[in-house]
Amino acid sequence: LLRGTTTFEVTRTLYGDATLNDGTNILLDDRDTLGAELTSRIGYELSPALVPFLEATVGREKYDQRIDSTGSERSSTTIGGRAGAEVNLGDKLSGELAAGYVLRSLDDNNLTDISGLTLDGELNWSPQRGTDINLGLDTTLETATTAGQSGAVVYELDSTLSQQIRSNLVARLGATAGYRDYDSGSGRNNQTSYGASAGLTWNINRYLDFEADASYERTKEPGATDEETTRLGLGLKLRR
Repeated sequence: LLRGTTTFEVTRTLYGDATLNDGTNILLDDRDTLGAELTSRIGYELSPALVPFLEATVGREKYDQRIDSTGSERSSTTIGGRAGAEVNLGDKLSGELAAGYVLRSLDDNNLTDISGLTLDGELNWSPQRGTDINLGLDTTLETATTAGQSGAVVYELDSTLSQQIRSNLVARLGATAGYRDYDSGSGRNNQTSYGASAGLTWNINRYLDFEADASYERTKEPGATDEETTRLGLGLKLRR
């Protein structure tokens, strides 16, 4: 009746140089990091359809340069815990929901630690054959690179509707909403964002897919100019 999982993840992040409009190059290698995170979950099967669980996470992110260009030590240690439940009602409906708390402690004593409540979950619903609806809720920590700022807790809600039009053609519609909660000492206002997307996947044959995607996102921050981002993508996916 007991279920347990353990995940260990290592992440390496590298930044290239930035080029300004006047041709000036800015080195960004002080942002290069190496991170490791260990997550353990234990759950108890009350029934095949319901499994409550507890989860704990500990991680360490280390910057290649101990002190960055702003004079700060941004390496950090993160700990967090969550409690939630998995639900499985068959092929039609499944998902999970969890709430908890996370704390990121930065090595620099002059920077405020990042902490907050977390909400994470996923719901998969298939009302009929060929139609799939996915709802996702995600909480992440975002490290800042501006002098005097630590970062933010980011809450994101996304939804996707997938519809099989033909046996080899699937259409997708999506919507997103986000809230970026900056640390109290950053001097920045919290941000809100929303967006929409659409896409098609054409299964050319058993080995090759053609994908087309378009998305739009708008970010708002009181006292600042709104940011708008539009993305268009075409791609081929090879399977073997």
